[in-house]
Parts: sequence; structure tokens; C-alpha cells
Amino acid sequence: MTAKVLDFTAKRPGNDFWNAQLEMRLGRIESVVSRVRLQIWILIGSCAAMTVMDGLRIMYEGSI
Repeated sequence: MTAKVLDFTAKRPGNDFWNAQLEMRLGRIESVVSRVRLQIWILIGSCAAMTVMDGLRIMYEGSI
């Protein structure tokens, strides 16, 4: 029994365009998520700073 070697030349898949569109949209979603994450951290930092400043104000008024 001899081994048969076939010359197989495949065409590129027809869904390359679809994959490119999907990757582009996923990239956009990731950039939106990173911007929202940054805005949430800015909001958390602002709230923490306001809480600290209010606490210092209360401590300062209590010492007078």
C-alpha cells in the first residue's frame, strides 16, 4: 500500500472581512471600557478627596 500525497491548495477563508470587522468593533469596545474605567477612578478619587477635606474641616472646627 503506497501513501498518496495530494496537492492541496486552499483558498483563504471567506470570513476574513468579517473577522476584521469584529476585531475593529472589539477594539472600540475595549477603548470605551478603558475610558469609563478611568472616569470611574477619577470619580472615586474626587469623592475620597472631598471626604478627607470635609473630615479635616470638621477636625479643625472642633479644635477652635
